[in-house]
Amino acid sequence: MEIINIYAIVFGSILLSLAFIKALYYVSPWKNVLAIFISKHLTYPYIIHRHHFCGPWTRASVFLHLCYYASNLTCLLFAVSSVSDIARRAGVLSLINMVFLFVAPSLSFLADILGISLQMCRRIHRSTAWISIFLLAIHIFGILIAEKNTLSFQDAPNLHALIAGSAAATIVLLCFPIFRRLAYECFLKFHEALAALYLYAVWRHLPPNQLLALYCVYACVGAFTSTLCLQIATFVYRNGLFMSKGYPRAYIRCGIIPANADKTKDVENAVIVRVALPRPMKLDAGQYINLWMPTVGIFSWAQTHPFMVISWSTETQSSLDLFIKPRKGLSAALYERALKAPEGSVSFATFITGLHGISQPIDQYQTVLLLVNGPGIAAALSYVRKLIRGYNTSFSRTRRIHLVWELKTLGLAAAAEEFLDSLLEEDTFADGYIFTTSIYVESGKVFEVGNHNRGSVYQGHPDYDEIIRAEVLGDFPNSKTNSKAEHERMTVADGFIDSEKNGKGQGWKMLVMVSLPGKQRDRVQSIVREYLQDGVAMTELEFQPD
Repeated sequence: MEIINIYAIVFGSILLSLAFIKALYYVSPWKNVLAIFISKHLTYPYIIHRHHFCGPWTRASVFLHLCYYASNLTCLLFAVSSVSDIARRAGVLSLINMVFLFVAPSLSFLADILGISLQMCRRIHRSTAWISIFLLAIHIFGILIAEKNTLSFQDAPNLHALIAGSAAATIVLLCFPIFRRLAYECFLKFHEALAALYLYAVWRHLPPNQLLALYCVYACVGAFTSTLCLQIATFVYRNGLFMSKGYPRAYIRCGIIPANADKTKDVENAVIVRVALPRPMKLDAGQYINLWMPTVGIFSWAQTHPFMVISWSTETQSSLDLFIKPRKGLSAALYERALKAPEGSVSFATFITGLHGISQPIDQYQTVLLLVNGPGIAAALSYVRKLIRGYNTSFSRTRRIHLVWELKTLGLAAAAEEFLDSLLEEDTFADGYIFTTSIYVESGKVFEVGNHNRGSVYQGHPDYDEIIRAEVLGDFPNSKTNSKAEHERMTVADGFIDSEKNGKGQGWKMLVMVSLPGKQRDRVQSIVREYLQDGVAMTELEFQPD
């Protein structure tokens, strides 16, 4: 490239950057209007609803996917002269897209680097993988058509191409839910091993003159090695491997099932874990850690599991509390060990990775509505504590917190009673409160949870439409200080709303945080869409009980 061309590109980029910054200055007064318009017409409505093998896809996600696929197809088909050119270009494009798949050893760590949620990182990983496989298939079939008379698998490059194609096909086959759900830990390790085999076979397949393709392979190896070293360094630092205080230790016990519970029903219980840390750490609400407990079972040395941290403090913490519903694998093993322990609790040496996850900005919302199902309570408790502490210290704008918890039985609520009670005890600023709970029980005996009158227990399923409508209208008569008039007085005094300027409902900034099964999340999103102009927003917590 000539020096004049370089100068023209740099000069043009500077001019475009200045124009873009100036455009942002003019657009900024309209950012709320644009955000509501984009949310109402692009990011909230679905084109394809949730199904067993695909979805849900919003208008925004479909548009972005189409742009992504169209750009790849344009690069693939622009100014090509033969099938052989298409095949070779498809192979290079497949490798370029595949660089993202090898950037980090774990998606949690990659999500932290990019500053996005784990769910979003998984979606990007999945989309990138599918386009890479699609381009790889074009490359393979194009080569078979163009070189069908001269292709021989006795040559080493072609043999490694066959190995790479077989590894990619096996990866695609094992990604179907029927195989993935049989043994997820085995699937994950096999998936990683096949990916490594694929990359090695591609490297051996490429001729020396394919510099761009080789650079992509080297970029994969270099990025993976760099992030792996960074993750190892973080692991060593977090676990204090070279400190005299020893390793982290997990103290495990079962939740307490009350005597008035219905023993004829399957009563849910929980595992309560406290991880003592050799090195205190500072974490924010909504974050999680990965636990590695190699001595729990025979195969536990090969497993790491993510768990939400329910404890939160403005200071560094020397221990982390976890609330876990036993399912399969490690959580079931921990429950059995704690249940059989003669003293009611048991401890194991453990190691952690993290902290992972992004914390949602919640302090600017006047009302926070948390809709959770079953073990989703673990993703909500740290947010509730942060909001209460912020209200007590005048660092938060929140004036009402409503936790709606749907359960199969009240056993899980009884196991979490100590954590809910501690939140309610802390929420007593100025002889009032901002935190209230509503628990809905699908089956089993209904009884009061805790020794307070700050919540309600109902039989049946929550009506999310009615709950959200009531919160938007300010219809919460059971609150001691948060009548609608008091709410308006407090928010106007804080400079949040101006009814004459903003119009009806514009001051009621409300955030709906959800940790629900997929179809319920979709339902809540469609409800929130109707209240976007009233200042209502929705966000998904890091843990979803799917």
